[in-house]
Amino acid sequence: RNTVVTRMGYSSQSGRQLVAALQQHFERGTYDVFYKNCNSFTDMALYYLTKTRLPSSYTRIERLVTATKTVSIGLLNVIFKTYLENATGVEVE
Repeated sequence: RNTVVTRMGYSSQSGRQLVAALQQHFERGTYDVFYKNCNSFTDMALYYLTKTRLPSSYTRIERLVTATKTVSIGLLNVIFKTYLENATGVEVE
């Protein structure tokens, strides 16, 4: 797969300013696979630096899951339970 570089704009903000602005939102231990992941960080960083948003094609899965939260979380639990049982041979409650 080839790497694609997309120009998003320019910023007068420095890397240090970016870290200072976003650090409080992305502290250690706050990662969430659907709500606070690398795509949400990239979206916030892009907006802080260039006032543009991450194209929605990069956050399609997160938006789908969060829009159907109760159904999706239950479905994910079933999928992970089945995976663990198949991988370990041990029934998961």
